[in-house]
Amino acid sequence: MRKRLFLLSLLIVFSFAVFRISTTVLAEQSGSSPESGGTSRLKTISDALITLGHGSTAAGVWGDWGAMWNRIYSAAAWAPNGNLVAADVLSGKTFYNVNRTQKTGTLSYTGTATANDVAIGKTFYSNDGTLKTGARLSVGDTFGGGIVYYILAAGDIGYNANLQHGLIAAAADAASTSYSWDPNLPSLTGAHGTAIGTGYQNTLDIIAQDSTSTIIARQVRNMTLNGYTDWYLPSKDELTQAYKVKSIIGLTASSYASSTEYARCLVWYMDSGGSWGPWDAWRQLTYRAIRSF
Repeated sequence: MRKRLFLLSLLIVFSFAVFRISTTVLAEQSGSSPESGGTSRLKTISDALITLGHGSTAAGVWGDWGAMWNRIYSAAAWAPNGNLVAADVLSGKTFYNVNRTQKTGTLSYTGTATANDVAIGKTFYSNDGTLKTGARLSVGDTFGGGIVYYILAAGDIGYNANLQHGLIAAAADAASTSYSWDPNLPSLTGAHGTAIGTGYQNTLDIIAQDSTSTIIARQVRNMTLNGYTDWYLPSKDELTQAYKVKSIIGLTASSYASSTEYARCLVWYMDSGGSWGPWDAWRQLTYRAIRSF
């Protein structure tokens, strides 16, 4: 009799244990029973947090509850610690504050800056809130295959108040040991331009008067330097501006040829002191190629 009572008691305890296990499984499971093919709700939540990048499997102040519970607890306990307010965020854009409340920014831009007002490579926001990149160059900037040495000013040929233009010097001299300005000039070339903005046309005028390949002007026009092919000889004033920043672009030769003709068979040249004078066109001279932007 006692044996039967013992077995009956054991059966009751076992049944209760199975009931507890079943209800625990069902508490973490979608589906009517473990055999239904349902997925653990605990794992579903953990997987969702992984996808969102929230929470951590590491133990925390609560202790170590296991990978999935640690992730759920840490995700639930996390709170933003930023200090943004609506006035810091662009109007119409949303963000979450420290209370996890979604807010809408109110910041607006009323500036009138354009790309030409901001240094090249720097970013700024235009008045419509669009992120822009500056395009303003300064003397000494490496750009366009060489070094920026002059920014056009009002009165210069090609000046545009709304779009920055200027002159770029090749980074090194080209010492001509086999080329001269022009040893074969039968008459004036027409390369009389002295002003900033006339060097390119001077160079073309010199070439038009002499078809030989042994002249500096043709050598410059045929050169490809740092991917650019529009180099030319500077006019008298363009070379003067280069001399003003000679330490920046490295003008160290004793003399430099311009593209400006002085008279028949004579060319304007500048010496190392910045003084100007005539030079025989058939004699060899150092030159510095330039280009415009």
